[in-house]
Amino acid sequence: VTRLNTPLPQAVTRAVRLLSDAAIPSMLILLGLELQRVRWTANWRVLALSSALRLLAGPVVGLGVGALLGIEGAAFQAGVISAAMPTAVATTVLATEYDVRPDYVTAAVFVSTVLSPFTLVPLVFFLGR
Repeated sequence: VTRLNTPLPQAVTRAVRLLSDAAIPSMLILLGLELQRVRWTANWRVLALSSALRLLAGPVVGLGVGALLGIEGAAFQAGVISAAMPTAVATTVLATEYDVRPDYVTAAVFVSTVLSPFTLVPLVFFLGR
């Protein structure tokens, strides 16, 4: 379609837009449904380790890779901040779809998201200096 310079029919464009608009709310609903299945007492050590790796080791790796590749300025800052983000909600969708410990993955998403302000705010301050 792009190579032929032919626009998509409006009906197709609308259908794709409706589906894309529903993606994030659908993932958040699934995350909420999976949160009720989590057994918090059983996973706390593994959750602490995975959250620490994601929120603390991620930015360290981002800093190292950015410095190693000679990236500077806004691109460097964006890369480090991206590496420091909490576990993505999409991992819950994948874990549920393939039945790979969705309770643990959901808990990891929740814990890393709740803890992320405590790591992201100082990181943004550090990178902004």
